[in-house]
Amino acid sequence: QKNGRIYALDAQDGRQLWTSKPGAGGKAGGVHFGLAVDPVRGVLYVPISDRPVGSLLGDSFDGEPNPSLHAYDVASGERLWETPAPGNCRDSEGSALDGCYPGFSAAVTVTPELVFAPTLDGALRAFDAASGEQLWSFDTRGDFPAINGGHAQGGAIDVGGALLAGGQLFVVSGYGQFGQLPGNAFMVFEVAGTGSE
Repeated sequence: QKNGRIYALDAQDGRQLWTSKPGAGGKAGGVHFGLAVDPVRGVLYVPISDRPVGSLLGDSFDGEPNPSLHAYDVASGERLWETPAPGNCRDSEGSALDGCYPGFSAAVTVTPELVFAPTLDGALRAFDAASGEQLWSFDTRGDFPAINGGHAQGGAIDVGGALLAGGQLFVVSGYGQFGQLPGNAFMVFEVAGTGSE
C-alpha cells in the first residue's frame, strides 16, 4: 500500500498471514506500481518510493522516509535484505537537480539472479537477487540520439518499470508528473545471462 505496508493473505480464505511496513508511506510514498515474486525461491521483492517531506503534494509520513528496495521470504514474512535507494540527484557539475528523487516507484522485474529496479532519479539499476547488492546502473537522464534521426530526452523512471524479454530490457525514461524529471525516451538494452526467453 502507499502507506508503506505490505500484507500476505491466504489465497483460500483471505486470512492475513503476515504484514510488514518497510516504508513511511504518504501520498508519494510506500509501494506504488508493483511488487515481484520469484516463485521458485519463494522471495518477494518490494520497491519503496517515500519522497521527502515538503514534496509537491504537501505530504506527511508515518516515520522517516525510507526510499529502498526489500526482499522478503514469502512464507514467513522474514525480511532477507534491505537496500537503500542509491540516489543520484546531482548534475554533472555537482549541483542539486530540481524534481529529482531517489526512490523506487516503478514496478520491479525479477529473474532468479537479478532484480531490475529503476529509480525516480532516472537510473536503471540491477541488483543481486540474493544479497541486494547493486551490480549495475545506467543513467538514462539527458539527451540521446534516436533511431529516427532525432533526439530523445531521459528523465525519471516511474510506473511500468522495465520489461525483460528475449534477452533484451525495455524501459521508458521520463515522467514529468508530480514535479519529476520529464522526458520521452524509449530505451532497449541487451542483457546477458538472464535465462529469459
